[in-house]
Amino acid sequence: MRRHREYWMPRVEIGVVIAMGPVADPAGGYELAIVEAGSRAALDTMLQSDPAILSGRDFSYEVLPMPTLAVRPSLPLAPVHSVTP
Repeated sequence: MRRHREYWMPRVEIGVVIAMGPVADPAGGYELAIVEAGSRAALDTMLQSDPAILSGRDFSYEVLPMPTLAVRPSLPLAPVHSVTP
């Protein structure tokens, strides 16, 4: 898993990976990632090159497209207490 993390962290740092982290699901842990790729082929290449996949230990990815995404600004535009439901 160290090699898996080392593989993905540079992609986080340059912004290819928008968000990534473990999900604490009581039914069994897994990781969620939001990745921006130029094409499905480019994404498949990234996933197939992951050391976790190459380890042969039955890791896999499930890819689901996100046609749109709302992202908060890097700096808050207003105090949190000013937001109403």
